[in-house]
Amino acid sequence: MTGEYTQSIGKKINARVSMDDSGLKIKVNFFAPIHQLSKIKSDLTKKIYESINKDKKVELAYPRREITIKKG
Repeated sequence: MTGEYTQSIGKKINARVSMDDSGLKIKVNFFAPIHQLSKIKSDLTKKIYESINKDKKVELAYPRREITIKKG
């Protein structure tokens, strides 16, 4: 999908990956016509998720927080 998209607009998609407190932070910069921005952003997010999910060695943890209330 990204290859087809970059060919159609003639611009490159730039991605940066860094470590965050609780996982990986993936930042993607791309050019998109304003009227297509939401759809393209959604499509790219879905494609990234599917690519990560294909690798059986990678598990995506469900984000949660534990709150403990101390008595006294």
